Amino acid sequence: MSVDANGDIWAGSSSNNPCLLVVLDRSTGNVKEDYFGSGIDYLKVDNSSFSSLRFDAMAFHPITNQLYANMNGLSQNYDYLFKINSSNGAMTLVRQFNQMSDVEGMAFDAKGDLYVATGSNATNNSDDNKMWKVNLVNGNVTEQYGLGGGDVETCDCVIGDPISAVEISGTVFYDKNENGSYGSGDFENTSIEVSLYEDVNTNGTYESGTDNLVETTTTLANGSYFFKVVYGSGTERYLLRIDTTTLPTGSDFFGSDVLAVTITGGNVQLSQNDFGYESDIINAFEGYAFSDADSDTIFDSWELPISGVRIRLFEDDNCNGIRNSGDAQLDSTVVGTDGRYVFLQPYTSGGSNVCFITEVDLASLPTGSSLTTDNSEVASFTSGGNADQNNNFGISGGAVTALPVEWVHFDATSKNTNVELEWVTATEENNSHFEIQRSVNGDIWETLGQLNGMGNTLSITTYNFVDVEPHVGVN
Repeated sequence: MSVDANGDIWAGSSSNNPCLLVVLDRSTGNVKEDYFGSGIDYLKVDNSSFSSLRFDAMAFHPITNQLYANMNGLSQNYDYLFKINSSNGAMTLVRQFNQMSDVEGMAFDAKGDLYVATGSNATNNSDDNKMWKVNLVNGNVTEQYGLGGGDVETCDCVIGDPISAVEISGTVFYDKNENGSYGSGDFENTSIEVSLYEDVNTNGTYESGTDNLVETTTTLANGSYFFKVVYGSGTERYLLRIDTTTLPTGSDFFGSDVLAVTITGGNVQLSQNDFGYESDIINAFEGYAFSDADSDTIFDSWELPISGVRIRLFEDDNCNGIRNSGDAQLDSTVVGTDGRYVFLQPYTSGGSNVCFITEVDLASLPTGSSLTTDNSEVASFTSGGNADQNNNFGISGGAVTALPVEWVHFDATSKNTNVELEWVTATEENNSHFEIQRSVNGDIWETLGQLNGMGNTLSITTYNFVDVEPHVGVN
C-alpha cells in the first residue's frame, strides 16, 4: 500500500494473475468504485513481460507522484524495482536488486530519497532485517542500519508539510586537455569522496570544527555526485569539499578543493559544481556494458547501454592477460545508465609495462542474461597520459533498460494549424538531447528537430516543441 500526492490510498494485489491496483476509500476501507473510469474499479498492471512477478511493496515519489514498486517471484527469492504508470498500468524496469533480496517495505522521504527494508528471508542471511537507501539513478543500494526484532514487513517515512528541495550536483573529472573545464576528451572519476558542509560563518571558506558536515557521498561511474537539501528561507550557504586523498596518485588539483554554493530559493537545481584535476602520469582504461542485440560482440550505434553492471579492475602483475590469484583488485564500479566505466590509474614505472585486467561481476548481470564477449579486457602502458578505449562487454538476454530519462508525461495538442508538443521529465542522466520525430503510419519516421537535454538532473524539467506543418490526418 502507499499514499499518492493527492492523498489517495493505493493497494496492490498479492497475485500475479491478474496483477491489479485499486484505490481505497479512507472512511470505509472499501475499494473506490469507478475510480479508473465508468464501471472500472481497478487498474490492471501490464506484467506480460514479467508474468511471474507480483507486488511486495510500493511507494509514490513525493515530488513527481511517480509510483515505484518492488516486485518479486511467487516462489523465487529475487526482487526487482519498477516504475508503474498509474494511468495505464505500464511497467518500466529500473533494475534488479542484485545486492540484496526479500525487500518487504519501501518509502520515500520528503526530499525524494527512496528507502527499503528487507525481511528475514534474504538469500544472504547478513542482509536480513535491514534498512537500505536506493539510488534512483543506477539502482544501487547502501545499507543504513540493522533493525531489531524479526522479519521486518514494512517501513515508512514521516514527510510532514510540503518542502522545497534543492539539488546540488557536479562532476569530478581528469582534465586531460588541461583547459580548466569539463568537456569532450575528459575522463570522469568514480568513487571520489565529496562532502557537503553548512557554511556556518558564511565566508565561503571551509573551516574544520566550525562548518557542519551535512552529508558525504562518492561519485558514480560517470563521475557525477548529487546532494539534496531542504530550503527554508532567505539566503542559505553551503560548501562542497572534495577529498583529494581519494584522487589517483600524482594528481595536481586545479584551483581550490572547496566550492561555495548559495541558495536563495527552493525547487531548483544547482549543477556544474565540477572539480577538475590534471596529471602527466594518469592512464585511462575505458569501456561500456551494452545490450548486444545481434550477439556480434560489437557495440553498434543502434544498440543500447546497460546499467547496474559491476566492473572490477585488477593488476595484471605478470602481464600475461590472465587474472591469477596474486593479481590484486585495484578498483570497482557499477555503470550508470550510459553503460560507461572509466578506471584511472597512475603510471610510475619508468618505461616498463604496467598491465591491467577488467572483469564483469557475473552476479551483477540482469537475470537470465549472459555475456556475448569475453569476461575480461586487458591493457598495458609504458608511459603516462594514455587512454585504452573500447573495452566493451556485450550482454544478451534478460530484462534490461537503459533509457537515461524518467518520464512524467508526453502530450500532443492540436492548436489551429499546428501541433504543440510538451513533455516533462522527472530525472535525466547524461542526457544530451531529444530528437523529435513524426510518423503517419507508426512505421516510417521523419525527424522534425532537436532540443538539448539537461545532462544530469533530478529536478522536474518541461520541454516544448511546435510542429508547424503537420500532415493531413493522423500524425
